[in-house]
Amino acid sequence: MKSALVVMSVAIALTACSEASSNEAPELTEEYGCGFGFYVGDTDQTTGLFVFYEDMSGAMAGDVVETADLPSESWRAVLDEGSDLFANWCDDVLEPNEPTPEVVETWEVSGSIEVVSLPETGQCGPATAQLTDLVATDSEGATISLGDLEVTNESWGCLAG
Repeated sequence: MKSALVVMSVAIALTACSEASSNEAPELTEEYGCGFGFYVGDTDQTTGLFVFYEDMSGAMAGDVVETADLPSESWRAVLDEGSDLFANWCDDVLEPNEPTPEVVETWEVSGSIEVVSLPETGQCGPATAQLTDLVATDSEGATISLGDLEVTNESWGCLAG
């Protein structure tokens, strides 16, 4: 009886581990510009990677930490799942019957960021970051390896309104 319980426990543990590691990385191909960060999602807007710069006033002054491990005091990254995640992106006027983002689950993302280019201080324009070794982790410890991504925010420093 004891050996049967041990076998069942090991089988359950292996099943849980295989389920957690079988999560496939989403195809993050659609870039979204605006604000101070890097944002990319899948084509149907059900998954989005949001890499936020935490110090907006510092970013506006051109004081951006260009290399960091995620998360850090300067940078935070999450992988959201839901629907219409980029609906009304960088739009401060919601029109009747427009979709609104609905987040169902948020995964914390670790890895590193290197900002490759930024527009001149006080200017709105393209910025590019190299994101490496990205791993998203949900609240139960399941992980998704997102790998490496180069993301461009065509409107770094631009804000709605």
